[in-house]
Amino acid sequence: MTVATEIVEVDFDNDGVFNSVNEDVTPNVLSLNCRRDSESTGRFQAVLKNTTGLYSPLNTASALTGLLVPGRKLRYRAGFKLGTGVAAQFTRANSEYLSIADSAVLSTGDIAFTVAGWVYLDSKPGDEALISKWTTTGNQREYKLAYISASDRFRFDVSNDGTAAVTIAANTLGIPATATWYFVVAWHDPTANTINIQVNNGAADSAAHATGVFNSTASVILGATGVFAELMDGRVDEVGFWKRTLTTAEKTWLYNSGSGRAYIEVGQTGTNGSALRTSLVSWWGLDETSGTRYDAHGTNHLTDNATVTSNPGKAAQTLKYLWVGFLDHAPMPTVVSGPFVTATLRASGPFFKLSGPHARASPTIQQAVPTGTVIGAILDAVSWAAADRILDAGNHTLAVWAVEDVQALEAMRQVNDTEQGHLYEGLAWDVIFEERYHRDIDRLTSQATFSDAAGAARPYRAIEQSDPLEGIINDVALEVQPRSIAVAVSVLWTLQNEIPVLAAGASITYVAKVSGTTFASQSWTTPVVGTDITQTGVANGNIAVSVTKRAKTMDITITNNHGSAAATLTLVQARGIAVTDLNPYKVKSVDATSQTAYGLRQPPSLASGLWYANSAYAQGAADYMVARNKDPLAILKIELAANRDATLLTEALTRVISERVTVVANAGTQLGINQDFYIEGISHEAAPGGYHRTAYELSPAVADPGWWVLGVSLLGVGTKLAW
Repeated sequence: MTVATEIVEVDFDNDGVFNSVNEDVTPNVLSLNCRRDSESTGRFQAVLKNTTGLYSPLNTASALTGLLVPGRKLRYRAGFKLGTGVAAQFTRANSEYLSIADSAVLSTGDIAFTVAGWVYLDSKPGDEALISKWTTTGNQREYKLAYISASDRFRFDVSNDGTAAVTIAANTLGIPATATWYFVVAWHDPTANTINIQVNNGAADSAAHATGVFNSTASVILGATGVFAELMDGRVDEVGFWKRTLTTAEKTWLYNSGSGRAYIEVGQTGTNGSALRTSLVSWWGLDETSGTRYDAHGTNHLTDNATVTSNPGKAAQTLKYLWVGFLDHAPMPTVVSGPFVTATLRASGPFFKLSGPHARASPTIQQAVPTGTVIGAILDAVSWAAADRILDAGNHTLAVWAVEDVQALEAMRQVNDTEQGHLYEGLAWDVIFEERYHRDIDRLTSQATFSDAAGAARPYRAIEQSDPLEGIINDVALEVQPRSIAVAVSVLWTLQNEIPVLAAGASITYVAKVSGTTFASQSWTTPVVGTDITQTGVANGNIAVSVTKRAKTMDITITNNHGSAAATLTLVQARGIAVTDLNPYKVKSVDATSQTAYGLRQPPSLASGLWYANSAYAQGAADYMVARNKDPLAILKIELAANRDATLLTEALTRVISERVTVVANAGTQLGINQDFYIEGISHEAAPGGYHRTAYELSPAVADPGWWVLGVSLLGVGTKLAW
């Protein structure tokens, strides 16, 4: 069993940090559960011990009096329990090493590549390899990163032909000590024509090398080179292999001031490690105490030769965010027989802030812009921070878009439904929008395989398949609302049936609003006194006008600045460039074969106000929806016993919504499934003592239904241009 560190914190004093007294509620957590998905607002609930009344909102003796209110930030983080991280321990006398056979994905050649990892020398009996793809037999030398006894240095060697070697020693570091951890990075740069080695984020040592690297058949080995040479006597931890060079900032981030990093941290948004999964081939965390060492990133698992053991490792794993949000209620104390006094803490995800009464959006009108820009405008309208959003550009361009005084979340969902993209909550109190083809382009590789096979590295404890017919769609009708934009300014509103009188010094505000077939105003003209506003009783110079312009309305505030005389308003009008609704219509897409097999099946609901402006876009959207959903689809939910071992806990801490994973369910479960899925929802349950369950809700990673997607498929090979 692997025990996780679980931490729940609430920013009760609303100071933006979580370090005040009583803000870490973890010691009082009896149980918790949380859920996030790709559609709705996330939910969190924790039951807390409340024997002192700390979490009772009406208890004036509580240290949190006045602070137990909705809207406070909550975060739930988890990581490996401190002190449980291990490294691979190699004993030279036993000829121990870890290996995997050569493959195309592990081979180099004249390409950019980097190897990095932590090494700890128990002794210096001779040359000792940290990682190698280097066999003298048959002249299959490619590269090796090792300690070299003769020079008493770490050294990086490459060969361009399998025979000769070019080397660069870590002279900047000098002599490495025993019983000391070192972070060693080595890389080949084919652009600069150099090989390089760097230790502990110091200055790099470089050597010229313009003839590339030999693509050998040697195995990748940790703790030795081929045929049991250069055997390690010491430890190795957290080894990564990239097919690119790393930036200076990335190497500094990996070193982490000597604390190191673990795989769960790699790729975290907002850090200098955010791109470190790009071109990453393998990451061996070496957290297993014996046996096979699993590749946390890919499937290049290392075979244990001669029983490699373990010892305390180097990487000081930081905590991974599993859920963030805001309290949506004050804690609710409960007393049951015993008495057993508890309080229930409930919170909602960031969407909670975008659907409340203070999140009414009236963005400026948007013309000929992609969906991502429109969602950005909605967030701007409710002052959502730019740093708290990750928005794709969008594949669909909206001809004219305007809403007013609507909940920001509802407005964004309308735009997202038009795009047929994915809108969900991130783990940094952020909003994430993925365009329609985001997954087809950026999520092509499965990040993990969960299987019911005996001895699987990532087994699940339960699997549930939803009705595969439930999601079938074979009849879609989408409404098209074309609009025209006037070429000249016209009167869009006039005050009727009253002649107001403004006393001296008085003001009045009118909200001018488009009506009839006028959908919005492309731009309002600021009213001109004497033209749009006329009056008797005072001169034009005594009338002041101020306005607030929106897409569909304009606030007009008129003030009579005369010292004594009243003003009688004889005309108040608003002019602008009209955007006019033309005759609406619908387009349809039907799959007769699916209807014959499964009956008529229409979408359960479509967001009101889908923004299709012409038949081409709408027909493409309808066809796309039917093509992707006309046949039965495997909708799954799998549950992991995350505390079973380090591999499953890593998955629980690492996987995020929209990632691609593989599920095999054809052994004990007999479901006949072996395919890729996208993660649509993630939930966690945890309790003291190490209990942690993680569940993934999954949708099938179906192939694109015949549309050409730039960078993914070839035009003209059974495809057509994507809508």
